[in-house]
Amino acid sequence: MFTTSSQLSPDLTLLRHLSEDVQYQLGDIEEDIQVAESKHFSVVTPRTSEGCVLSLIYQQTEQALEIVDWLIDHLKAEHSVHSLTAAAADLMIEETEDAIGQTCDRLCQIVRILHNMSRSADIPSKGRSQDLFKCLQKFYGVLEQLTKHHYILYCQCQQEISDNFRLLVEQVGTHLSQQVYAYITYKESIQIQAEPQQESRGKKKGKGTTKSGPGKASIKKDLRFIPELIYAIEQSEKELIKLGKKTKENLMGSF
Repeated sequence: MFTTSSQLSPDLTLLRHLSEDVQYQLGDIEEDIQVAESKHFSVVTPRTSEGCVLSLIYQQTEQALEIVDWLIDHLKAEHSVHSLTAAAADLMIEETEDAIGQTCDRLCQIVRILHNMSRSADIPSKGRSQDLFKCLQKFYGVLEQLTKHHYILYCQCQQEISDNFRLLVEQVGTHLSQQVYAYITYKESIQIQAEPQQESRGKKKGKGTTKSGPGKASIKKDLRFIPELIYAIEQSEKELIKLGKKTKENLMGSF
């Protein structure tokens, strides 16, 4: 199962390198931060970073998340089949330990990709933030399901939390969640800056009311995804807190 999924899954190392190149070309959301030079691929230029390369990263990242989501569903289905006897439970723990480790490793790589993309300065007129918000929402949904699966394993089989899962949670807290909220603040600040500019242009044209330009309209459309993303983050954190209380571990220490 995992061999097949690995063959179908996008090359996450390649996607990480692409995301590093894109961030270098677009710059950081904080203007005073200088992004480390990254030139893995000559095809990544300021122009392609705003278009086809960015679309490719989001498309392939979403595909990778879909495959991980399918793997988690498969693990949950196997558990429901083998949860009747103690012997079957022991066998299930042994067989799923490596599978969970591989799943967490993949998600750790996706964390690094999403971190780079949420650090990249946005092009307001392109509307690419919608794709980023969708990928982030999908990621936190997958994390929620994986956490729920760990909770069930602990309750029914007394299976301890794996080190791979601890590492994943730590990376989400230090490299992703904090950055996601910073990116949301960044997007909201862009909208605030765009409003007086649009109003000024309208007055110069002698119009009583102003129409939103393509950049402002795109920003407003992007912001519509924020409540759903925040809800997904909160739901995943809720499950982590629940699992932490059950196992007596502080899984939220890095958040």
